[in-house]
Amino acid sequence: SDRGPLYGALRSGIALPGIISPVVSGNDLLVDGGVLNNLPVDVMRSSYAGIVIGSDVAPVKDLEFDPSMKEFPTLWSVLRQRLNPRNEPPKVPNILQILFRTSVLSAIHHQRVTQGDADVILRPPTDEYGIMQFEAIDEIVDAGYRYASEAIKEWPADLAVAALGDASAMPGCPLTG
Repeated sequence: SDRGPLYGALRSGIALPGIISPVVSGNDLLVDGGVLNNLPVDVMRSSYAGIVIGSDVAPVKDLEFDPSMKEFPTLWSVLRQRLNPRNEPPKVPNILQILFRTSVLSAIHHQRVTQGDADVILRPPTDEYGIMQFEAIDEIVDAGYRYASEAIKEWPADLAVAALGDASAMPGCPLTG
């Protein structure tokens, strides 16, 4: 929905099915838009005129599983291995990671299909951070800012001006030199 209180929109942006409850809005249940469309460049292209810039922060590889394992370990075997200090715990995703990945599989497919609707796709280096790693927000913002500042320098001047407006009016903008 594009109407209603800001609180509801912000709160629904962190509502992950099975993890964080949805927001009730009239007859609707609102969840994070990333569940259905994690890179909504198609929505921007169809709704607004102008340059469309997508920011793709989805990890290239987000669930890791030890390929030498023949089956998923039981809860008891994982607990036994973790309690023994000489054993390295098995490399398996936890239940929250599995639930999240399951809930966004459709969005990942949709993202691959629609990313061509963007004029520019930015892919900041965020693969080392987990989706729930809120304590690293300052590092993540800083990494994204540094990446975007460098990426903008590579854009053709006409694209940069169309996307950002008059760069001379932006103090500190990397395009002003």
